Amino acid sequence: MIRRYILQAFMTVLFLCPSFVFSATGDSLCKIPDQFLKESPDPEGMPTRVKVGLYLVNITEIDSKKQTFTADLSLFLSWKDSRLADDSSGISFASCKLKPAQVWTPGVLFRNEMDIKRTFSSFKVDQTGIVTFMQRFYGDFSVPFNLKKFPFDTQILKIVVGNIDYGAGELIFEVDEARTGMGELLTPDWEIHSPTARVEIGKYRLDGLKRSMFFYEAMAHRDPNFYIWKVFFPMMLIVFMSWAVFWIAPEPIAPRISLSLISMLNIIAYNFAISTFIPRISYLTLADKYILGCLVIVFLTLVVGISSSILTARGNKVLAKRIDKMSRWAAPASFLLLTGFSAMA
Repeated sequence: MIRRYILQAFMTVLFLCPSFVFSATGDSLCKIPDQFLKESPDPEGMPTRVKVGLYLVNITEIDSKKQTFTADLSLFLSWKDSRLADDSSGISFASCKLKPAQVWTPGVLFRNEMDIKRTFSSFKVDQTGIVTFMQRFYGDFSVPFNLKKFPFDTQILKIVVGNIDYGAGELIFEVDEARTGMGELLTPDWEIHSPTARVEIGKYRLDGLKRSMFFYEAMAHRDPNFYIWKVFFPMMLIVFMSWAVFWIAPEPIAPRISLSLISMLNIIAYNFAISTFIPRISYLTLADKYILGCLVIVFLTLVVGISSSILTARGNKVLAKRIDKMSRWAAPASFLLLTGFSAMA
């Protein structure tokens, strides 16, 4: 019985030993020298060229008030590290499951990121020493919006990729055209199109050093239908309602004042109601100018209506009727001028 147990133990060790040997050998072959991590692939004064590709998977939200957009994207980085090539090292690193922390990487970052989450990633080295790294990101990016023509505006959604460790003489970005683009985006109320990518040399504000930067830009055109039916059309009806005073008899004065005041209060109340839709910025947008113009027209209607009633009360009915008739044409003309001015502004 004892001999049988000894024989089973011997056979187990015999089968396990080769796997231990091969595993240890594989680990030693895939071990990366420390200088491969500390030194760039081109330490002889030549900048390392890193191809950058950015594929925009989707934009889930564009917030005009916060001036941010939420994007789902994939970032691709590729560069050549001759030290990892088969003919240079004598070791096939392509068969090793390497991680970014084991070799030199450019250490890129998004310069306009707000809150970014990293999801899955991919890292591989081929036989020629070409390193390819892919990382999926999801989060918010900040971008300055020009809202002067809101809600008929077109914005440029920008993503800037840079690094903080290497200057322009040590690392140069190049656009990876094959891996740059975007999918079929389903962004509510926006049409995203015309993605472009370029590389520029710029200074960082913190240290003033020149570094290579990768810019990805896409045009975003806002769909104004929501604002047309929720803001512009109701405001127009309120203005039209205020013009009824020009067809009401100047005497008595109460109906005229009541109608004008109701129109004035309605337009002010509606302005507060839609304030959640309008971005809070220091300058006036097209929508702001339109709303203020409507408010001025309704106020002038109130002034003209009261003036006609006062003239009638003083016995000057002819002049009061003439003012009413002129106002029936002047008011719509002023509204058309307001609309045209808002469209051209």
